[in-house]
Amino acid sequence: MKKYLLFITVLSTSVMAQPVLQGSNLAVAGLSATLNGGALVSPGTAGANQTWDFSTAVTSPVGVFKIAACGFTTCTSGFSSSQWCWDIPGSKVHYYNVSSSVCEQVGKDIPASNCSGGTNYTPNPKTIFSLPFSYTNSFSDTWLTTTSASGSNGGTYDGYGTLITPFGTHTNVIRITNTENSVYNNTIFLNSNPVYPLMVISTGSNSTSILSAVNVGVKENETENVFTVFPNPSNGKFSIIAQRAGATQLEVVNLLGETVYAADITSDNTEIDLSANAQGIYFIKFYTGQTVRTQKIVVQ
Repeated sequence: MKKYLLFITVLSTSVMAQPVLQGSNLAVAGLSATLNGGALVSPGTAGANQTWDFSTAVTSPVGVFKIAACGFTTCTSGFSSSQWCWDIPGSKVHYYNVSSSVCEQVGKDIPASNCSGGTNYTPNPKTIFSLPFSYTNSFSDTWLTTTSASGSNGGTYDGYGTLITPFGTHTNVIRITNTENSVYNNTIFLNSNPVYPLMVISTGSNSTSILSAVNVGVKENETENVFTVFPNPSNGKFSIIAQRAGATQLEVVNLLGETVYAADITSDNTEIDLSANAQGIYFIKFYTGQTVRTQKIVVQ
């Protein structure tokens, strides 16, 4: 009996150890890291409790990777529903829509300088991963761009474990293998909490990308009262009193995660006007350095 009990206990622990990709764990704006690029390497072996050792991979810095506040990206008007944005080297932005069931890419390599170029998937977004996404789960999808290009893609959460890079060791890493038009395209290794890419092996670009010197932004703190918003509720016109100095940006999002207002806080008293928006609940996100704070407001 004890042997069976031990087996059940070990099995249960193994199952519980499997990291699950959760939408609530996506890295917030403020995360930044050095992006390093190198030659294509083999992605290693799929499976549970793997150790992927890429410590000898040869790379060099190519720029800075950031999780950006979508409302403050240059091209936000064309991707107003995006809640997760990557600012990548070359002054380009990836735009993602995130719901309770999926993370979809709506814009890829959109130039921040003029918003012209890159790939716009808004007619039919491209699935990046399902949510929540557990070990052995997979998805398949079709996509369509504004230039009428179309295709299919798919992905499988095929492994988890420890990732070793030339810059350090990461545990509880999720591995997703992607296909494009039924052909292997890339393998991405994700930090599971908060969720952000650690390493991407791409046959499409014949390259390997690895993040180093990661500076993780602080998650939202709804209790720290450094900004006062009043009146609340209101008819849509609010005043914001900043209780401490520091360059701050604010972004107002609705319950769908869509940005409806964005501005810089340049004084200790800022006025915002949402009276033209629908009545309901909104959230103000305050971005100060690496810190993100959120307050709920009600428009009546």
